[in-house]
Amino acid sequence: MRIVDIFRYPIKGLGHERLDEVDLAVGSALPGDRATAVSHGASAFDPAAPSWQPRRNFQVVANTPAYAAVTLARVDGNVRLSHPEVASVEVDLASDAGRAALADWMGALPGARPGPWHVAQLEGQAMTDMEPPYVSIHTHASLRALSEHLGVPPAPHRFRGNIWIEDAPPWAEEDWLGQEITLGTVRLNVVEPIGRCMAPSASPQTGARDVEVTKQLHAYRGRPNFGVYAEVIAGGTVAVGDAVEAPE
Repeated sequence: MRIVDIFRYPIKGLGHERLDEVDLAVGSALPGDRATAVSHGASAFDPAAPSWQPRRNFQVVANTPAYAAVTLARVDGNVRLSHPEVASVEVDLASDAGRAALADWMGALPGARPGPWHVAQLEGQAMTDMEPPYVSIHTHASLRALSEHLGVPPAPHRFRGNIWIEDAPPWAEEDWLGQEITLGTVRLNVVEPIGRCMAPSASPQTGARDVEVTKQLHAYRGRPNFGVYAEVIAGGTVAVGDAVEAPE
């Protein structure tokens, strides 16, 4: 088994970055992953006393499927966001003006939840769906098996995962729960399955819901899980091509 893809999603709900390698530290999520999120008008997020909040408090694909079609690129230190239905924008996420521009741009996409919008960036805390600093792990074999069942092409970014593994048997990651795995020189404890919401039902190509992933997971597997969360217990660098060791 080996790592074939490493992804992070700098802005919760929006496009991805592919990494060749990344340093993983004990007690931390993948660096830069979900470092920024944008709340909506019905959110419990308080910009005067910012803290981690559950997914429902932010602009995300589960509520606004159009976000699935957003692509992200780095341009001279800024982030460029593009979508088929609105003009692209470049934002500096370290500036007040850039953060305001991000919130306005997300609010302008079709189906966005109304404001007021606020940008969440917390020192030392990723705005991931789970409050603990987990790394998400998936296998391409499971993706192919599920995609065949769904009748759609394999699309990793439906699931917004961090590390993708090749040459594992389908659904092997579920057998790793409660056990340790090694990615290159990094050791992780696989702690729990990832229960899926509406987000993977949206196509990364069109931003429209085209398949009921959660319902079909229930029908196919008897549960809505796809992928696993793991915590880093011995840090180091992981890279595309690194070997993966896991219990048989």
